[in-house]
Amino acid sequence: MTGFEAFGPVRKNPSEAVLTLLPDQVEGHTLSTAILPVDAVRIAAKLQALYAGDFDLVIHTGVARERSYFSLEEVAQNRLSFDLPDNAGRTLEGQPVVPQGPPTLPTRLPIEAIHNAWDRLGVAQQPSEDAGTYLCNQTFYLALHWLADHIPVGFIHLPPDEHMAPDGPHVPLAVQAKAVLAAVRAALGPGRSS
Repeated sequence: MTGFEAFGPVRKNPSEAVLTLLPDQVEGHTLSTAILPVDAVRIAAKLQALYAGDFDLVIHTGVARERSYFSLEEVAQNRLSFDLPDNAGRTLEGQPVVPQGPPTLPTRLPIEAIHNAWDRLGVAQQPSEDAGTYLCNQTFYLALHWLADHIPVGFIHLPPDEHMAPDGPHVPLAVQAKAVLAAVRAALGPGRSS
């Protein structure tokens, strides 16, 4: 599971902070975490190094600055268009994530099972077919493109937490950790525990 470092107006990224609240083991599986750079060039090398490991499940997370709910992204698009420079000062417009790659790739996470798990927790959620065209989408697309088809792979957009938006709509970080953990458990499913 990954999150992102701080970037632009996001001085404390919930997707980074939530990783510190997760257990080391989930349903008999070791939970490995990593923080990704908000850098369109460095992120590819970081992901390639991470993907050299052996995984039963890969979930990437990022923050959706203007959403007050959780979003399980259904589709990654082969397109980068930044409305905000990355941490290296780069702005990209209309470039492919993978030249000659498919225009879109679907999530490999069990959408219904995760939505049901979030319903049981009572957290606000909305389906999303658009992971944007920033680094969240780049990460999501590269994961689906590079990882073997049998590995469940997906992306979850988290809402702001109490540190990022103390005076605005937010979901407390402790609740975010419970929601992320519920998604991991749902994605592992009853038949995937070791």
